[in-house]
This record gives sequence, C-alpha cells and structure tokens, in this order.
Amino acid sequence: MCDQEFSFSSRFKYVLRQTLGIEPLSPGSKALEYFLPSDVKILAKKVDASLEIENFEKKLDSCISEEDSDSDNEAKFNTNLEWSSQAPRLRELLKNRKNWKLAKSENIYSFFHDLSLKGLRIKYLDEEIHRFENVASLNVSNNMLLSIDYLPHKTRILHAYDNQIET
Repeated sequence: MCDQEFSFSSRFKYVLRQTLGIEPLSPGSKALEYFLPSDVKILAKKVDASLEIENFEKKLDSCISEEDSDSDNEAKFNTNLEWSSQAPRLRELLKNRKNWKLAKSENIYSFFHDLSLKGLRIKYLDEEIHRFENVASLNVSNNMLLSIDYLPHKTRILHAYDNQIET
C-alpha cells in the first residue's frame, strides 16, 4: 500500500485528470492557470508564459482545430462522475472546444457546489480549498485526515467520517 500523503487540491486535480481528462496547464501558477485536455496542454505549453491573457487565448485558439471536437478521447477516462453532481455538466461543456476558454482555474473552482472526494488518501485540507468559493456540500470521508484546518467558505454540509481526526 502506498504511504504517500496527498492534499485535497492535489487529489481534486487527480480526479479531474482521471474522469474528465483535464489538468492544469501550469501547475503552481496562480496567474495563468487553465485546465485543459492533455493533448491541447502540450500544444499550449509552446505559448510564451509572459503573454497577456488575451494574447494567450488567441494563441490557444490557433492551437485548437475545430475538427475532431467530438473525439473519442472520453473513452480513455473513468466515466464515474459521482464525485460531484456538476461533473457531468462540466464534461458536456468541455466536449465543445469552443468552451475551453471557460477552463480557467477560477471558473473550474467556482463551477462546483458539491464535492465528494471519498477514499482518496487525503491527509490534509490545504489552503487552496478556499478557491472552491461555491462548494456548500463537501464529503471527505474515508481518507486519512488528522484535522480540518480549512474549508470552502460556503460549506454548510461536511461529511468527514472514517478519518483519523482526533477531538
């Protein structure tokens, strides 16, 4: 069994990659962060990171061909979208390449109202969880949490059973 410790945000990005096939364009960069399909991510990385956002989006448009917009890439990914009731809608939106501009990190994080990241060996809820500004229901059960240090500001329902939290 793996003893690796994971943060909430790293496991969220893992779930996005495994179920929707999207991942951050430039991990760790807060200034210009997009979640894009892996094949587009490779093309977009060729864009100079110092470009202004408008120029970046124009360059991104030129990297994305309109053909193949309904590709079979979806078959490569886990189809279980039970981790959020908004996940199927996001998948539908991202099928259309014209919507990829919506994949800015602030849009992705604010898109969700409920998240269920159960059993993913999450050790701690990191400060990045505050970026989920609309999450009202959060389930982090069956993980390895020792404490609850951070929560999304609008969280009203929290499920955190079967963790290692000491009271």
